[in-house]
Amino acid sequence: MYEDVRRIGPLTATIPPLEVAAAERALGLTFPPGYREFLAELGLGTYCTVVMTFGPAMVMERVQRDRQVWANHYYWKNPEVLPQAELAYCVMTARTIEGDQIVLHSGRPESVYILPRQVLEIHELPGDYRRVLDWIASAGVLYKPIQERYFQSIPSGDTRATQGGEPGTG
Repeated sequence: MYEDVRRIGPLTATIPPLEVAAAERALGLTFPPGYREFLAELGLGTYCTVVMTFGPAMVMERVQRDRQVWANHYYWKNPEVLPQAELAYCVMTARTIEGDQIVLHSGRPESVYILPRQVLEIHELPGDYRRVLDWIASAGVLYKPIQERYFQSIPSGDTRATQGGEPGTG
C-alpha cells in the first residue's frame, strides 16, 4: 500500500497489526483502512516531513487528555461537520508539524477529520488513511503542496512515541 513512499533511513519502529487490533478493541473503534498498513509497513515517523502518525499505545495514552482539551477549547466555525460534543467520541491518530490534529470518531468510521490549528474550518475526508495523508501533503489547504512521497522513521531508541510522548519534542 505504501510501496511508492521513499524511505529515508532504516525503518526502526514498525507496529504489528495485532497491536493495532488490540487498541481498536480497547478504544471501541475501527482505525481507517491504511492506518494498520502504514504502521506495519512504515511505522512511527514523519510522512513528507509534515505528519507524525501516532502508534496505538500513544493514541490510548492521549485519549482522555485530548478529549478534555476539546471539551474546553472549541474554536472551529463549522460545528455541523463535527460538533464539540461529538469530540468526546474521538481519538487523535496523528498531528502535523503545525499542530493540526487528525482524528477519528468511533461512530463514524467512514470519515477522518482534520482539526486545523490555524484555519477555523474542520475538514472531513473519506476514511482512508493513505488518502488523508496524501490530501494533507498535496491539496495545498494546510501546506504548500509536496510532490514526492517520503517517510522518515523516528530515531532508534526514541521511546516517547510508544510511551505517550511526542517524538522530536525534547
